[in-house]
Amino acid sequence: MVKRLDDLSFYKKQKRIALQNCGKIDPENIDEYIAFDGYKALEKVLFTMSQDDVIKTVTDSGLRGRGGAGFLTR
Repeated sequence: MVKRLDDLSFYKKQKRIALQNCGKIDPENIDEYIAFDGYKALEKVLFTMSQDDVIKTVTDSGLRGRGGAGFLTR
């Protein structure tokens, strides 16, 4: 039997951010993506933030790369 990710202890304490709409919207329908606030972050970066603001936000977030090694994004 295949378990749902939410049922595995490894994932129970994790909060989906980037993939929060996975399984909720049609990935082939751009209008659905936009209706769920898709591209809002891009709009903010392009029109309201400076380059330094973007770099500071990413650095302060503690974001790590997804390539498997977990390197910080600084």
